[in-house]
Amino acid sequence: MIEFRIKGPIPVPTYKKSGIRHFDKDQEKTFWETCKSALPDLPKLSGCYIFCMQTKSLKPWYVGKTSKGYQHECFKPHQLTKLNHFINDHGTPVIFFAYKKFKNKESKKTKSTILHLEKFLIQAAKTSNPELRNFQGTKALWNIRGSIHSEPIKGPKPDDLGRFQQMLRL
Repeated sequence: MIEFRIKGPIPVPTYKKSGIRHFDKDQEKTFWETCKSALPDLPKLSGCYIFCMQTKSLKPWYVGKTSKGYQHECFKPHQLTKLNHFINDHGTPVIFFAYKKFKNKESKKTKSTILHLEKFLIQAAKTSNPELRNFQGTKALWNIRGSIHSEPIKGPKPDDLGRFQQMLRL
């Protein structure tokens, strides 16, 4: 079994120009230095990452994966475009990392596991934020009404559902 650990939320540095917040390559170096102070090898590790906006709570906006190291993936042009679309919402842009503890040559099994983790995180994030910026993997093939991949039930929760969620610690 491949174990992932969590690091975050780590603030994403931005700057304002004409009243609009931006992130670009100049802030990337500062960001990775902050990451290295939190966990020295973090930029080189692989796994999944989630860009969020932090206010009183956290709102996920984009989920990504890498098997080549976060530093090579998180701020590519595609991700920067997504990031710059939501960083002007209220709050502070932050990132969470779900990382493998050790960096080694990634096997097919590890890459497959990271892909499964990304799909799971996209589904969880989509439930939390229907405006998630991911395009692939956002359409769930199934749901459990009021629990998984589903809107909350309005009104009292059926006892069976409550006991089911308690049993699975959902």
